Amino acid sequence: DLNTLSEQLEAGETTILDIVSNVDDTPANRQKLSHVIGIERWGQKRLQVPLGEPLRMEEYNEYRPKREASMSELIPLFSETRQATVAIANQLTAVPNVLDQVVEHNDMGAMRIGTWLAYLDMHSTYELRNVK
Repeated sequence: DLNTLSEQLEAGETTILDIVSNVDDTPANRQKLSHVIGIERWGQKRLQVPLGEPLRMEEYNEYRPKREASMSELIPLFSETRQATVAIANQLTAVPNVLDQVVEHNDMGAMRIGTWLAYLDMHSTYELRNVK
């Protein structure tokens, strides 16, 4: 259910912040965290479709933070981004049968809303598993 997915996203934020708060500010680490933020922001737009926003089949690049952003800039940006995802998940609880609705993913096709939320959480953990 959406409440469980919201809780998982919040727990995932804590896990990610624990990971990225203790890594060096290297180009590779910045690239990974920037990528995660961009994908999550892009996914938020897809999650807003059941709330009445139009579906735009754009790529994630326009949602990615600037390349020169430092880890000290990206870390709070990730937190803000994740909190916005949780807020959207909470808004979705007001949409009837929202977990039955599907929204297109550019590569994976039609995904249910619950799958989108789980995907965003798993994507961040997967991408940041090797930061040092």
